[in-house]
Amino acid sequence: MAVALLLGESCVDNASPPPPPSTGQLHIVHVSWTNRQQPANAATCYAHPILTVRFRVDPISGEILSYAPVPCDEGLFTAEIPDRFWIAEVATIETSVGAPIDATGHATADLMDWQR
Repeated sequence: MAVALLLGESCVDNASPPPPPSTGQLHIVHVSWTNRQQPANAATCYAHPILTVRFRVDPISGEILSYAPVPCDEGLFTAEIPDRFWIAEVATIETSVGAPIDATGHATADLMDWQR
């Protein structure tokens, strides 16, 4: 079962696009991930079986909505979140990768160093 936390935290990401306008509504978001371009499964997730999925309002600072533990081998996490959150991030203990949430409510991340 995932636990949600709303935190203030900072992160540096200078390559992020500007946020879309917020309507103040909730929307369904699907975050998927791969490991070195390979689908997430028991074999590719053995080094980090549990992930954290975060949603950010701003890439540098601001609100964060965080869900953990998220099973890595499922390769997909779905949540209903306020539309002001427009960046999705998938994290292990060692690393994280963020991606903008597109207009259809999808974000995809590939963690290249899951098996360090």
